[in-house]
Formats: sequence, structure tokens, C-alpha cells
Amino acid sequence: MLYRILIFFLVFNIFPFILSAQVEEVLRGRVIDDQNEPVANANVRLKNASIGTVTDGQGLFQLRLPAQTERSDSIVVSYVGFQSQSIAIQSFSRESPLIIQLMESTEDLDGVEVRSMLHMDKSLIKLDPEDFKMLPSASGDVESIIKKMPGVTSRNELSYQYSVRGGNYDENLVYVNGIEIYRPLIVRSGKQEGMSFLNSDMVSSLNFSAGGFQSRYGDKMASVLDIRYNKPAEFSGDIDMSLLGGSVHLEDEVGERFTYNAGFRYKTNQYLLNSLDVEGDYKPNFYDLQTYLTYKVTDNFDLEFLGNYNLNRYRFIPQSRNTSFGTVENALNLKIYYEGQEVDDFENYLGALAGNYHPSNDVNLRFIASAYSTIESETYDIMGEYYLNELDKSVDSETYGDSIMNIGVGGYLEHARNSLKGKVYTLSHKGTWNEGNNLLRWGVKYKREHIRDESNEWKYIDSAGYSIPYSISAVKLYHSLQSDNSVNSNRFNSYLQNTYHLTAGNGDWFFNAGIRTHY
Repeated sequence: MLYRILIFFLVFNIFPFILSAQVEEVLRGRVIDDQNEPVANANVRLKNASIGTVTDGQGLFQLRLPAQTERSDSIVVSYVGFQSQSIAIQSFSRESPLIIQLMESTEDLDGVEVRSMLHMDKSLIKLDPEDFKMLPSASGDVESIIKKMPGVTSRNELSYQYSVRGGNYDENLVYVNGIEIYRPLIVRSGKQEGMSFLNSDMVSSLNFSAGGFQSRYGDKMASVLDIRYNKPAEFSGDIDMSLLGGSVHLEDEVGERFTYNAGFRYKTNQYLLNSLDVEGDYKPNFYDLQTYLTYKVTDNFDLEFLGNYNLNRYRFIPQSRNTSFGTVENALNLKIYYEGQEVDDFENYLGALAGNYHPSNDVNLRFIASAYSTIESETYDIMGEYYLNELDKSVDSETYGDSIMNIGVGGYLEHARNSLKGKVYTLSHKGTWNEGNNLLRWGVKYKREHIRDESNEWKYIDSAGYSIPYSISAVKLYHSLQSDNSVNSNRFNSYLQNTYHLTAGNGDWFFNAGIRTHY
């Protein structure tokens, strides 16, 4: 009996001490940086073992060690950008966490050579695309900020057209990614134009010159607008809706070779046109679809595609106009009643394919093929009957501001059946070669144009029963135009230009010299 009691005593009193000697140990600590700030997600592991943990947001950690771990072993604390620390287990205390401070690590790297192509054309003004997005304007296009530049004027806030230094609006060069852009040809006022070709959501950079630009741009000598559409590196999108229209824009990089940048726009100026002096039924609708695609075929060769479809439709049924004008001493009022309507259509297509070949870092060869088509029509028959009255200018009169006498009546009739069809095909090659202080540019282009223009318009004015211009023997028209023109042209042009870069003292000098030929 005594033997059994002794065994029971040994099992329940001595064996727990043996178990307690084999139980696992828990190490507690806190990791901070050289600014005494906690280091979150630092790696804490047992050296030469696969046991570890990470710190929390306060830099605290708990590491459970297996029973067979020796007190002479150590743990390793590491984090990216800091020097790793090795701490012996015996340094830890059971009473309070051990503070472990990591120091930032520095590593010397081999030298890196950075080369950049400088913007060497000081005749071009670089504009920020974000500026015209915030600039209030009726058109809301890229050209709205161009109109604010020195030497640039515009006669209609509803139009994207502008003239530079007295030149005509169609004397301005417009390029998108090196591709020349054409625009409707027979529009004559801002009400019918709608929107310009350039989609502001797709633009990454733009440069403008009001003259004195380099020979590589072209033969129209009024101005040049050089725009780059964005080549995206990640997904991005925009949606914009208002009473004046809306737009949708998407861009993304698919894989490592293909990117797309596309936008659709719809616009109507109906609410703006309803505020004009001429009251009537305005129905302007403008649509535009654009896409810019890139595909990297090889490391040295890539393809680009620029496509556009643009449709401008303008419908107008005038009703009346009431305009007061003159001076305080000679106040007049003009009242016009209308019949008829105006119907205009402008439909444009553009497709361009470009291939870029880079045999080396200093040489770039670019080949472009493009096709443009436009179908435009302008038709109207509008008759107006007007009354010119004198207004009461006596301030103390009960009829102040009202018509007191009719001083003229008359009418007029406007008629037009104008149409234009145009097709433009181009093949071009452009190249650059950077050698030392010289940047050599060259290019050749062939353009084939076919334009058919038919015009039939006239205007008759009747003033107090007499046609203007007055004739005793015939009824003459105030204005008359009939034409049928067909133009077929083949154009060849080329350019050669070199830019020399010289560093002298604290400044950089750039010398541009070039020649351009045209046949």
C-alpha cells in the first residue's frame, strides 16, 4: 500500500515539473525605426528555422518558440529599406516587451545615364490641357484657349474657327500625333459647326505657334497647332453630361502591347441659340466618335491608328426678329417675320495608319497613310418681311420706347443649294536622327485631292416695292452665285531640317536651319 502511495505522489507532483520545463516560450517585443515610429509588417523569425511572425500596426509582435529552442539561439528582425537585426533569445524579458530599433539601410548603385530630347523649338508655346477644360466657353473645345493667344482673333463665340495675324481660318495647320487634320470646308457661321475635331479628353499635350514655325510643319503660314493624344498606361474613364450635350471617354493598356484611347461626344447648341435675336425652332445636333489605338509588334516596331467619324446636323425654322438700335436722338426698331427653313449636313470620315520603326535609340522612322472624306450640304429657302419703325424717345411720355411711326417696309428671299464632296489621300514618311549636338529631321509626302463643289445661291431684296439693285427694265437679284467646280490635284512636298545644340557658359543655344520644297 505504501508503494502505491509513493508512485501516486511521484506522478502528480514531480511529473508536472518535468512538463513545465518542456513548455513553449513566448517572446514579446516592439519594432521601431530611427525616428522612434512603429514599423508595421516587419518580419520576425527564428534564425535558421521556418518559424516567424509579423508586427502589427503598433510595431508589436509575439513569437512562440518550440520547447526544444535553446536560450542561446537568436531571432532575426527585417524590413525592406532597413538593416536587419539579430537578437539573442536570452535578451528578452518576460516582464516587458523588448524594444528593437531598425536603422535605414543605404546601398550604392552603379551610375545611371539619363538622356532626354529637349523641347528645342521656342517658336512653339506649350499649353496645359487642363487649362481649356476649366475655361468657360460656348464651344468647350481646345480652340477656346487658342483664341486667347496673342495674334489670334475669332468673330463668333459659337465657332471653333480662328484667324491668326489676319489670315483666313482655313490657313491654320492642325496635327494630331503627326497626322494632318482636315475640317469642314463650306461652313460659314458658328451656329452650324457644332464641335471641332479635337477631343479634349484624349489630349495629353499641345503646342501652338502663331508664325515663324519650323519648315517640318507645312506650307500654310498662318499658324500651327501640334497636339498629342494620350497613350495610356492604366485604365481611365470620364463621363460628362449636361443640357448642352455629353461625352464618354475610355482608355487603357491591354497586356503589354496594345493600348486604346476612345471617346464619343454629343452636343447641341439649342439652348444657346434660343437666346439669339432671331426667334425660331433651332435643332442643332452634333456627333463625334474617335479612337486612337497603338500596338507594339516588336521592341523596335509599333503601329498606330487614328480614326474619326463626325456628323454635324443643323435644322432651323426662323419665326421673327425684334431688334432695337440707334442712338438716344434716333432710336429705331426693326421687326422681321420669317417663312421657310435651313437644313445643313456636314459628315466627315478620317482614318490614318502609322508605323514607327526604331532601329536604334537615335533613329526613328515613321510611315503614315491616311484617308479623309467629307460630304457637306447647305440648303435654305428663307423669306423675311421687315418693318422699320421710329421709337418714342421722350422719357416723360406714356409711350416711351414704343413705335410711333413706320419709316420703311420691305422683304427679302434667300435661296441656296450648295454641296461639296471631297476625298484626300496621303502617303508620307518622316524621320529623325540624333547625332551628338545635331538633331536631323526629314520628311516626304504625297497628297491626292479630289473635290467637287456645286453652288447655287441667290438673294432678292425688295425695299418699299423696289428691288435692290434698282433697274428700270428688269428685276435684278442682290446676290447670285452659280458654280460647278471639280478639282483634282497631286501634291508632293518634302523638307530637311537640322537643329544644332550648343552649350555656352550657363546657357543653351539652338540653331534651326531647314528647307522645304513643294510641287
